[in-house]
Amino acid sequence: MKQGERERYRIGELILDVPAASLQLGKEPVEISGLTFDLLVFLVRRAPDVVTHDCLLEHIWAGAHVGEETLKQRVRLLRKTLGEDSKNPTYIRTVRGKGYQLIAPVTPLIEEKPGRRAALLSPRLILPVLIPLLMLTWWGFKYAASESKAAPTTLVRDSLSAEELYERGSEYYHRYLPEDNQKAIGLLQQAITARDDYYQAHALLSRAYSQQPKLGNGYWGEEARAAAERAVELAPNRVEGYLALGIYHDVAGMPGKGIQAYQKALTLDEDNGIAWSNSAYNFLLMGRLDEALVRNIKGMELNPEGQFGMVQMAEILRLLGLADKAETWFVKAKTLQPDNVFNLTGYARFLLLEGRTAEALDQLGDKHGTAWGSPPVADSRGDIFFFTGELEKAEQSYRQSWQEEKLYGGFRLVLVLKKLGRAEGDALSAKIESRLRKAITGGYEYADFRLYLAMLVLADKRELEALTWLEAAGAAGWTDAPWLLADPALQPLQEHTRFKELIAGIQDRVTARRNKVLDENRVP
Repeated sequence: MKQGERERYRIGELILDVPAASLQLGKEPVEISGLTFDLLVFLVRRAPDVVTHDCLLEHIWAGAHVGEETLKQRVRLLRKTLGEDSKNPTYIRTVRGKGYQLIAPVTPLIEEKPGRRAALLSPRLILPVLIPLLMLTWWGFKYAASESKAAPTTLVRDSLSAEELYERGSEYYHRYLPEDNQKAIGLLQQAITARDDYYQAHALLSRAYSQQPKLGNGYWGEEARAAAERAVELAPNRVEGYLALGIYHDVAGMPGKGIQAYQKALTLDEDNGIAWSNSAYNFLLMGRLDEALVRNIKGMELNPEGQFGMVQMAEILRLLGLADKAETWFVKAKTLQPDNVFNLTGYARFLLLEGRTAEALDQLGDKHGTAWGSPPVADSRGDIFFFTGELEKAEQSYRQSWQEEKLYGGFRLVLVLKKLGRAEGDALSAKIESRLRKAITGGYEYADFRLYLAMLVLADKRELEALTWLEAAGAAGWTDAPWLLADPALQPLQEHTRFKELIAGIQDRVTARRNKVLDENRVP
């Protein structure tokens, strides 16, 4: 499709409108959900060719680790939507050992946009010769409307369509690496510039913005929110915008709103594995581990090789105190993607608490390529050195991980600087404490910022205030009692009655939830 043309097709008796994300039989709309719609669009664009399994997995799932069984399930859903029998198909033919073929006749429908000249359409994209890559440009918005940050826009040859830019951006996004996420943002921005009504690109751009702080690339909350709301505005009956909105609320620390967004997505597509797994993340951080496990299991059933679901499964099982089961999932996730930042840091945390320090450091070594130098991995290395009393090494790692624009970044660096007697720690402590308080006052509901505040004020010898913030973290859903007991920053409170009561309360809640999932035979 050329710029200015609306991508529409007649498929037998059906009318497919790609920008509107709609499918019609005569004047009647046909209900069709996210990935099922994407699968149909891709088959139409490639018709009448046979599209291989690998090609479909690569483009529809965009780098996510899913297998052919997931693809078969999605084809079955598409056939059900189209009302056809696989044994006597009128739309999709299975080519055994190869893939699938759209066999219904496809006719492009030319519709000229105002101010544009109509042109002949083709369901096929013809790629011209690549021109040299242009230099990367950087642009960005301000964090909290005041702190500057920038992300690179990856420039590619002018002839790439919005769809091609989206596909490339999706591939980079699903690698879950800091540098690749930056590239994804640049490509998705260009896709939107080429076609502003591309709701999938707005939604995925929002998710890439939300992923930035998790990868150590600064906070992009306002951009994430705006892009997600734009996706919902463009396609209110599609799941993509609501998924993006839920992820934004996750990062912004608003689990209630996040769950609402995911529930809306599930009303539109009850088989959306991302909505199930991501809502599980909300329940995990709220301390409702049994509910998190049930939702994550459902997400894994729908996307059995999804990397995020595997890492999350491991973390839920670790928090439930099922160490052997947890490690099995950490190893499985590592086998699929050895340099996944979330799994590397989660597995290292697990090993550290198990007393396997050397193995924990090995997880974060330079053999893992680009992930080795990322801020989250450097931060995790700093934790290991901090726990083992190697403060100079901890300082070096924390300095590598800390970025000025991060919302809470540097609180561990403050602890190290104070232990080393560095004056720099006082000024940095005041700045980060102010940010944490502002975030909590502004509606950040999760427990982690309350825990960070407890550590900061304890480093200033404000023990009673530290206990109050620890209790607030427990009330907000903190369930990792082993971490509280092992963290050197909290050692001054270990014998305090209120601290012991807090630990006992957390352990009792976790035990009750563990017994529940064991009694219901829920543990995978």
